[in-house]
Amino acid sequence: MKLKRSGEVGGNFVEKSLGLGNCKAKIDRFEIESGTYPTSQKEYIKINLYLESEPVEGGGWPKTRENPDDKYQGASAKVAASNFAFMDSQYGSKEDGANTFIQNVILACEKGDFWDKLVTKIENGELKVTTPEELVNLINKTKAHSYQDVYLNWCIAGSEYVNAKGEVKHSLHVAKYNSKGPRKKAYSLNEEDVQVFNEATHIIKDSRGPVKTVSTFAPVDIDISNLDSQLGDFAPTDLDDLAF
Repeated sequence: MKLKRSGEVGGNFVEKSLGLGNCKAKIDRFEIESGTYPTSQKEYIKINLYLESEPVEGGGWPKTRENPDDKYQGASAKVAASNFAFMDSQYGSKEDGANTFIQNVILACEKGDFWDKLVTKIENGELKVTTPEELVNLINKTKAHSYQDVYLNWCIAGSEYVNAKGEVKHSLHVAKYNSKGPRKKAYSLNEEDVQVFNEATHIIKDSRGPVKTVSTFAPVDIDISNLDSQLGDFAPTDLDDLAF
């Protein structure tokens, strides 16, 4: 059975990437990003999850180029905790927001005992981790004894954008908790507790509107002197090749 390549249709292929929609997957590892937005100068923290589905026939592709012997056996994807980064606000610090998300995911795996051990490891049963980076590093080091064997049901949403080739792509993120109507979660061990993917509500459309195909281009004058402020703080990333 062949590995499915971008743009290929027909035949008997293995799909190596998870995408928009509902799926059942485990967490391979957590990843953390931090930095400062250039326009607002506000600091942010982003939490990413590397998800992997149950094993599929033909699976076994490297997780990273650096370590080709460590392989996914199921379809995989990098999924952000939210379509927004964690930032300081009136509701709390960015560190509190990131740590709370991590804790909620671990508890959803019904690994409260693992979370308690993490806390106990740090200092006399009191959580002394001061940064999400320390917490992520500690969890990833002990993952083989924790959440890695638990397959949760997920609702994966996405933010639409157009890449340099003019193709519509989606930056994946965990669906937002549904507080209206039936209270459904974005992830749970119980499938019936999870939101059913809905394109109308779970895809954030590109603000530039629908993709247009043109045969000719007219020259235009572009003022790049204030380009940073025009672009704002968010620059989407092409996630098409995240699973190597």
